[in-house]
Amino acid sequence: MQYFLEQRRERGHQRMAKRFLALGIMVWALMPLGMAAQAALLSPRDIVLETSQRVLAALKDQQVSPADNPEYFYHLANELIVPHFDFGRMSRRVLGKHWRQATKEQQLDFVTQFRQLLVRTYVTALHKYSTEDIRSFLKERIKVLPVNLPPEATRVSVKVQVESENGGPPINIALNLYLNQEKNWKVEDVQVEGVSLVTNYRATFYREIRVGGIQGLIDKLTSRNQHAMK
Repeated sequence: MQYFLEQRRERGHQRMAKRFLALGIMVWALMPLGMAAQAALLSPRDIVLETSQRVLAALKDQQVSPADNPEYFYHLANELIVPHFDFGRMSRRVLGKHWRQATKEQQLDFVTQFRQLLVRTYVTALHKYSTEDIRSFLKERIKVLPVNLPPEATRVSVKVQVESENGGPPINIALNLYLNQEKNWKVEDVQVEGVSLVTNYRATFYREIRVGGIQGLIDKLTSRNQHAMK
């Protein structure tokens, strides 16, 4: 019984993770490189409208779904999404107290595998959509709310509403960013309807660490990522 409960719990976390990545990170793909430099000049909505053209241009000649051409969407994710995330910071927050117990090599390995997990989950979550569906989503269903950003601010939450497919209330997303030492804005968490991606993964990883330790978690993530890429 315990085994089936764990499997059920794991599937629930996987569904939540896909929801985070399909919505939150897809929205983040609209944000530009060098956001810190542009933020003083453009409102968040203006930034999205301007940058969405880059994303739409990248999809313009793609007439197949992510399921038919996953390599292109991995490339798109790595080029337009990954640079905006501080995976080291996210990894430290996800592992919490266990981060300090890990060796330097384990920390580096975990960051690598966690980043690959998120990108892979993002692309997998898009498999059921055609490229035309994705273009329509980016163009018509996203509303970025105004942001009050004082000049001295080092953290900001960019709130986004995504129109529901079934006509219900919009889905609320918050992209939490901080200003790093290089004065670049980096995302450190994504929240969907108030539920944190970092907190969601922390609960799952803590259970796995209790069973197999930190190295066991890293080995499991590595195996899953390698298997998924075959």
